[in-house]
Order: sequence, then C-alpha cells, then structure tokens
Amino acid sequence: MLDPIRHIDPSSIKDIDTFRDIVKLLLNIVEQQSDQIEQLRQENQELKDEINRLKGEHGRPKFPNAGTGESKDVSSEKQRRKKNRKKGKKKPKIKIDRTEYRRVDKTVLPADAQFKGYDEVVQQELCLVRRNTLYKVERYYSPSQGKLYRGSLPEEYIGEYGAGIQSLMQTLHHACDVTHGRLGVLLKSQGIVMSAGTISNILLRGKSWL
Repeated sequence: MLDPIRHIDPSSIKDIDTFRDIVKLLLNIVEQQSDQIEQLRQENQELKDEINRLKGEHGRPKFPNAGTGESKDVSSEKQRRKKNRKKGKKKPKIKIDRTEYRRVDKTVLPADAQFKGYDEVVQQELCLVRRNTLYKVERYYSPSQGKLYRGSLPEEYIGEYGAGIQSLMQTLHHACDVTHGRLGVLLKSQGIVMSAGTISNILLRGKSWL
C-alpha cells in the first residue's frame, strides 16, 4: 500500500474540506498509477516486438489512417506518444534554489487540528535585475609621512563590469548564439553602458565564465 494512503484514517473525516483533500489525493494516485501502467504496457509491447525481430519475424504491421489511406507505423506512433508524455513530467527535473514555507494562520485552526505535511507547489522564475554599484573609497593623506591611505574594494570587484554581467554575456553568446550587436541592445535596454569594443573583448576571453 502506498504511504500516503496508509495514513488515511476514515474515522477522522469530519468535514467536507478533509473529504475533498482525500479524494483529490486518491485521484492523483489513480492518475499516476494509470500512467505507469500504460508506460509499462507500451514497454512490454516494445520488448515483444524486439524479440520477434530477433527471431527473424516481422515487426508490428502498419495500418492505414482512417479516411486517408496513408500507412502509419504503430510502433513509431507509440514511441512518439511515450516521448511526448515524458516531456510533460518536468517537476522532478526542476532544480530548487530556495524553499519558502507558507504557514497556516494558527488563529484560524481549531484546537484538534493535526499537521498533515505540505503541499509542494513549484514556481519557476528567472530574474534579470540591474545592480550598478558606486563604491565611494575613502582616502586619507598623511603630510608627516607623505603617504596616501586608501580604502580597499571588495573581493568580488573584478573591474568596471561584474562577474554576473560577464558570465551572462558569455552564456548568451556561446550557448544561445546571441550576436555582439544584440548583446549591445540588451545591455542598453537595461541601462548598462558598454561599448562594442568592450563587448568584443569580454567575449574573446573565452568560455571559462560558463
């Protein structure tokens, strides 16, 4: 028995919301099991077809499409459907950068409310935010020593353009084939002042930023 089902206590169902949540859970499990059964059925059929081919027998026959008279490879069609179905299951492949807990307002909970875990909802987002920094570096001069004392810049300072913008440019150019000119347009639209020559020099440093 699946772990989520094992913990369902029918005697604890005392309101419509709890009943609705349990029905939703059961429907999700049924859908998952149905997908797994269909996938296993197709894989089993593909293995049978491969065994038949290894035996020297013919593969699965081609049937004409209804109303068109065109032949259709059943095995190829099932492989296509299987591939498309796999594309839809993105959630396990998503890398999570941060987790935010959304708490229930405890003031609305009845005294006998029991914690039942979390619903996991993933939102994907990509932020492109300008962050130009002005460093005001202190300077002190000692007449007695004839020496100028100057504050230090942070370790992440690598020049007029930061590591983030340079790595973004390398990624867009080398991985996405964005041209020098289009990079200049993008930077200008975000309020970044950079000459065409500087763009070229940064991109010529190689792909190590990636």
